Amino acid sequence: MFKHVREPETCKHSCIYLHEIYRNKPGICPNNSHLAPFNECTALCHLDGDCPETKKCCVEGCSRQCLKPRGKDLNLLPIPTSISVQERKRKRSVIVRWVMQQMSRAQTNSNANLYVIQWRWSLHKDGTSISDWQTIVTRNKMYAILKHLLAPGRYYMFRVAAVNTYGSLGFSKSSQPFKLSKEPQAPGQPLDLTLDKSEIDEQNFWKQRIKWNPPLSELPIKNYILSWQKSTLQQAIAYDKMLKRRLNTEKQEKRSATDDDDNDGDDDDDIDDNNDGFVDRERMSVVIPAYHSYADISQLQLQSVYLVEIYAIVDSSDGELHGEKAIIYVKTGAMNVNKDGYDSNNTTITTTIQSQQMKLESENKLQNNRLEDLSDIRTDMKVEML
Repeated sequence: MFKHVREPETCKHSCIYLHEIYRNKPGICPNNSHLAPFNECTALCHLDGDCPETKKCCVEGCSRQCLKPRGKDLNLLPIPTSISVQERKRKRSVIVRWVMQQMSRAQTNSNANLYVIQWRWSLHKDGTSISDWQTIVTRNKMYAILKHLLAPGRYYMFRVAAVNTYGSLGFSKSSQPFKLSKEPQAPGQPLDLTLDKSEIDEQNFWKQRIKWNPPLSELPIKNYILSWQKSTLQQAIAYDKMLKRRLNTEKQEKRSATDDDDNDGDDDDDIDDNNDGFVDRERMSVVIPAYHSYADISQLQLQSVYLVEIYAIVDSSDGELHGEKAIIYVKTGAMNVNKDGYDSNNTTITTTIQSQQMKLESENKLQNNRLEDLSDIRTDMKVEML
């Protein structure tokens, strides 16, 4: 077993030690006469290590159960007290301190003392919906510096256990709730928003599936808000131009504000004018659970253009935060009167714009005079923003 180990004897002693501390924790099982009657014969544990924290596996009649030991082993380190948390000058960095009282000289001079630090957190100061305790670090000094581990907008509570070669008396009382001074930011936009499969249902409505990846967020995603409404092909093309222009602008190292105004005015006016038409159009919205990364939009009319938006919502200590919107345009197909289903002769063109992608589907026959110069565009062009 220890053939390929550099120090087999040391490894063997370590294994024996680990087995021993799992089998037998410090302390003595309580007197049976003081225990409440336990009628059933059950084995809730086999060894002390099967029990949580400092509890031991004790025999009571024909049963074995986890109980808190009695007595105090003088070899064990005292339970830490006065847990304090202080934010450092560097953002998202804190120092956790504690006090060790009534330590003997031998314990103070020992190099085998370890301190296990745990935390749990909640979005609310009163501890509503608090997480389970988690071990985050182990230290051999009576403080711990935590760099870039805490997230803004969360209330953290800490506790510490002192451990030596004889075991531990358990964890301290938890600290007061602590929150970083830095406030959380709203989530970014959902990533990689794309069109997935589509179909025409039995009532001749278009059904479109969209999919995405979760956005970057400092807080857990609560849910997504997905909305859609009718739009126009002109708006979709104008939006595509705006994205291209924005990306080109970002590439330029220096550009005056005057140049931006001169070059951007025409297309922005087109978008603003077209957006005025949204006021009288019905907007549909649904709530998508946080664990989903796709959604089906049904009952879309054929041969139409739809604007689809999605954003994430998170809970914070100051209420809900709404994230940035991701946008995609959907162009529905047409029925083929000669076949069951939609026209399969349409061609799809996909335009990729670096990190942002739009998909726009359009028919060959554009009936708008303003788009006569685009009549050679192939049908079902998709422009998609990621």
